[in-house]
Amino acid sequence: MARGEVWNEFSTLFRLGASKVVEARLFVAQDDTKPLPSAFQMLVSLRVLGAEIDNDTATNNFPVKDGAVKIPIVVSTFSGNVDGMISNWHGTTANGSASTDPQWKDVERVSFTLAATGRITIPVTDILALVPGIGGLLRLLLSALPGKQISFTLGSTVVEIPVHRIDGRVVLPPNCVAPAWWR
Repeated sequence: MARGEVWNEFSTLFRLGASKVVEARLFVAQDDTKPLPSAFQMLVSLRVLGAEIDNDTATNNFPVKDGAVKIPIVVSTFSGNVDGMISNWHGTTANGSASTDPQWKDVERVSFTLAATGRITIPVTDILALVPGIGGLLRLLLSALPGKQISFTLGSTVVEIPVHRIDGRVVLPPNCVAPAWWR
């Protein structure tokens, strides 16, 4: 019985030419000791030029269930939130219909939609200080951005995660990695 990461996705939020400057990385982990409807946690992490700029900590993840979420973003001299909404959290049976069992004993896939409704602005100065390996040209381009800030909105993401079972019992997928962010 353990926790393991069962889904992740990368979303490019800001490009400069062909370079992915700001990315949001979304992660979902499952606790196979809990009932399926409450077994999932999610984390959204920010990367600038591949370097993590926020803190993936136990307090920054949130349960996957319908409702509003505040996704905390903590960068060395800056913090804020992306306000979002999880909707359509449900379990799907083998025949493709929504489960009517409160414990989802017949579920083969879980699904939800994450849509951010807020905006967050990260000061470019902080990014330049956190990512020392930025080349001169890219540093010049980032520094030239209006207002010295990068703003973005996280779009809508539909997530589908297969449920793994052995002898009818929910288990983590093979080779599943325990997430350090969910302690």
